[in-house]
Amino acid sequence: MFWLLSLWPVSPGLRRDELVKDYASDKVLDWSNINWEKRLITVPDDVAKQTTRKSGDRRFIPMEDALISWLEPIRKESGNVIGVSEAAFRRVFKAVCDKARVTPPTNALRHSFASYWLARSQKEGLGRLPVIMGNSEAVVRKLYLESLEPEDGFRWFSLRQSSSISASCRALDLASYADLSSAIRVA
Repeated sequence: MFWLLSLWPVSPGLRRDELVKDYASDKVLDWSNINWEKRLITVPDDVAKQTTRKSGDRRFIPMEDALISWLEPIRKESGNVIGVSEAAFRRVFKAVCDKARVTPPTNALRHSFASYWLARSQKEGLGRLPVIMGNSEAVVRKLYLESLEPEDGFRWFSLRQSSSISASCRALDLASYADLSSAIRVA
C-alpha cells in the first residue's frame, strides 16, 4: 500500500474507490487488470464508477513510463493492488500527509494526473483524456484545460524514484499497517 502514497507524480488517474474497498464485497483494481506487455490498465465495469453509459463503464488507462518505474519493483500477478480497507488507507494516508504538512483534496492524485496530462498533451489530448478518466469532455474542459503550462506536464511525467525510495517501497509494501505507521513516524 505504501507505494500508492508515494505516487503523486505518476498516478494513472484512478479514483480512490477504484483502488480501496469500503466494504468487503466491493470490487477494486486487481494486479491482474494490469497488462504489462501492452502497458495498459483495464478498469473493469464492476470496479469503475457506475454511469448510465450504454457502452458500459470499463475503461483503459495507458501506463506512463513514470508509473511503470514506480510499480515494477512491487509488481504482482494477482490480488488487490491496495489490499487494505478504506479506513486503514485513510489512517495511513493522513499520517503521511500530516508528516508532509499537506492537505490534499479527495482524489487529488487523480486530479493531478488529469491536469498534468492535459498540460503535456494540450488541446490534442482533450478528446482522449475523458476516455482515460471516465469523465465527459465538458468536465475535463471545466476542470483541467489550461490550468498548467505544457512544460509542467512534461516535468511531472519525467519524475522517477530514486533507488532508495524503490527499496523502501518494496519493504513497506510487505509491512503491516502497524509497521507502516512506525515507518511514517520515523521517516
